[in-house]
Amino acid sequence: MIIVRLLGGLGNQMFQYAMGRSLELRKGQQVLYDVSQFHLAPGRNYKLDNFNTKIVTGKSVDVIEKKVERGHFEFDPDIYSLERGHYYLEGSWQNPEYFNGIWQLKDELTLKEKASPLFRHYAGLMASQQNPVAIHVRCGDFHNPSTSAYHGNLPKQYYERALEMLCQELYVVDPTFYVFSDDIRKACEVLPQQYKYRYIDPHIPDYEQIVLMSKCQHFVIANSSFSWWGAYLSTNQYKQVIAPERWIVPKHHVGIHPERWIQLGGFV
Repeated sequence: MIIVRLLGGLGNQMFQYAMGRSLELRKGQQVLYDVSQFHLAPGRNYKLDNFNTKIVTGKSVDVIEKKVERGHFEFDPDIYSLERGHYYLEGSWQNPEYFNGIWQLKDELTLKEKASPLFRHYAGLMASQQNPVAIHVRCGDFHNPSTSAYHGNLPKQYYERALEMLCQELYVVDPTFYVFSDDIRKACEVLPQQYKYRYIDPHIPDYEQIVLMSKCQHFVIANSSFSWWGAYLSTNQYKQVIAPERWIVPKHHVGIHPERWIQLGGFV
């Protein structure tokens, strides 16, 4: 038996599920998911029950033979060489190498229930447009001093360069920009003024927003697992994804960006 610990926000939970699901499919061994952390951490809720996942929850620490911990971004192929037994896996697993080729994920990370009217409204607009572009501006917890010191805040210059590249160098024709943000007022201050934007209603649940984001054709994401998954779940094989090269302030990590994504350096 393998148990994967789930914790953090929605994007983090998706990385943890993706690694566990990959492990289950590759090794043919059942994986359970420990959701007990959400009873202990205020402000963080278990969200994966809103999707068509194959999650079975459980926690049987009394029979665990070994605890395996891994950091944020490094890929460790040895995780697939674990002998059969009872393991408890804890980590962020934020590297797509863990689940490359697991095509089931895009089917499973779809909404379980009928989407809200607001979701259907925006999705209908996106479907009618040639090049809807998702822009993510993360404000909320990043403006907490301790969080900001670790993650950094993307400046206006990042969005200016990203949109300039998208329009003038990547030749995205007739784009419609959809802004996803937890603070619309601050997003307005960060985004360059020469473009017009449609702001996604922040009252739409985050699990719907992440799927809605994936309906766009191209992406300008933040250093956030939320918009990472919004871009990753897109089925457009020609999508352009622009991301900050540096994900956190203390150390530059490689591995979180899929191969074809464009990385802009010098902004975190």
